[in-house]
Amino acid sequence: MAKKYSAKGSEKERIYIDADYDSYVKNDPLTYSSLLEQLVRKYPREKQFHLDFGGCLQDTDLPRAIVEYTKALELDPQFGPALNSLGLSYRKTGEYEKALEYYRRYAAVYPDATDPPESIALTYLRMGDLEQAQAYFDEALKIDRSSYWSHKGKFYIAALKQDYPEAKKWADHLVSPS
Repeated sequence: MAKKYSAKGSEKERIYIDADYDSYVKNDPLTYSSLLEQLVRKYPREKQFHLDFGGCLQDTDLPRAIVEYTKALELDPQFGPALNSLGLSYRKTGEYEKALEYYRRYAAVYPDATDPPESIALTYLRMGDLEQAQAYFDEALKIDRSSYWSHKGKFYIAALKQDYPEAKKWADHLVSPS
């Protein structure tokens, strides 16, 4: 079906639609990845293609994914999804200071979103710095009092600190947000 609709667009649009069709409808990650690789080669100035191709590589070739995310960021230094993806990639590699650098830049681009401070919090949590993690979860909760991930983070930190009354409070928020 996608091929029928994609025939009406430009070559670039057709390949991109076909790639998404192969990924989401046919559940064919190899063809999806191959089509995205074709797109980044044919259209190297399209930041979204580099971001999507990096996403394909995230679990199988993290160094190459970082290269693709970096290319997207070179095309647009304020491209929030690439900043976020680089932060996540560096957190996965254990390069926490690099992760924090990209997450802080991400926060500057999206100051009213909960995801950047939550990502920073999760990085501090991974580093074992519970106080900094808690501070950033608190920052996210100032933006959105109902943030599931911040409630979960606060629960987890309280449990790690063996502050079970506090953990119960945050667990209650998880099951019955107010």
